[in-house]
Amino acid sequence: MAPRSACGARPWGCSFRSIKEKDLTSYTPSGPPNGRLLRVPTLVSLAGGELVALPAISYGDQRMPWERLKIRASLRLASTVTAGSRSLLQLAQRHVPTTRLKLAPLGVDLDLFKPAAQKPQSPQTLVHVATLTPVKDQVTLLRAFRLVNAKNPHARLDIVGDGPLRPELVRLAEHLGLADAVRFRGEVDHAALPSVYQAGSGFVLTSRHEAQGMVAIEAAACGLPVAGTRVGVIPELANSPDVVAAVGAVDALAVGLAITLESHDNRGGHALELARNEYGLATCTTRFRDLYTELIAR
Repeated sequence: MAPRSACGARPWGCSFRSIKEKDLTSYTPSGPPNGRLLRVPTLVSLAGGELVALPAISYGDQRMPWERLKIRASLRLASTVTAGSRSLLQLAQRHVPTTRLKLAPLGVDLDLFKPAAQKPQSPQTLVHVATLTPVKDQVTLLRAFRLVNAKNPHARLDIVGDGPLRPELVRLAEHLGLADAVRFRGEVDHAALPSVYQAGSGFVLTSRHEAQGMVAIEAAACGLPVAGTRVGVIPELANSPDVVAAVGAVDALAVGLAITLESHDNRGGHALELARNEYGLATCTTRFRDLYTELIAR
């Protein structure tokens, strides 16, 4: 008899019959049903907005009946379901029994993302890396940063990334009197991001939803303290609850950003340690391999 093998999938489906070092997941249209038909275990990884509905910004698969049906079927048929953050794992508990849920985040390259040998003597700078789209909610970020900058005129905000909202966000920054304090840097090559993080004093992510938040982990691995909204890995990486705000909460976010800038030298250690211990590529790859091995053995 041929050895059994695990099938890796996203909720909308995929299947494969072998495990490869460079390809732990392979995407085709019908994973969990195929896994059931082939009598092989199926692993589904939640990786985006599969479990949320944000109609105000046209985001999330739960807005659409057909997507809800596909996701429900995939989760019901899956042998194991993984999530990349504890917040997503908690959300998934509404859809999947806890006995089939596993925390299995994706990892970052710790050889690439690491603290600078010498901290640059630059102004107090918050770094934000994201596409300029409604789900990333840079509007809330700019409004909160205005409150920070009003009390700390030396504070600066670097926004890295591009997207359809860039012209609107540039106009908003100018309207808020932040033209000299906010820099829109556009797209930056991934290999060049470490130097962007290393030049900052803190990292902020203000999304309305994140499955995980890889950029926050990259920033943490570079030694930056992390602040932002209560999504993805932000609550895990944040040194304390006072730098984590509810989605869209401008005043609370401003408080968290001010705290991060005022005491950034003492707050980056927690996130850095967590990034090194839990989110390195080797650690995360091993975790997934162990899951597949466990599934194959069933």
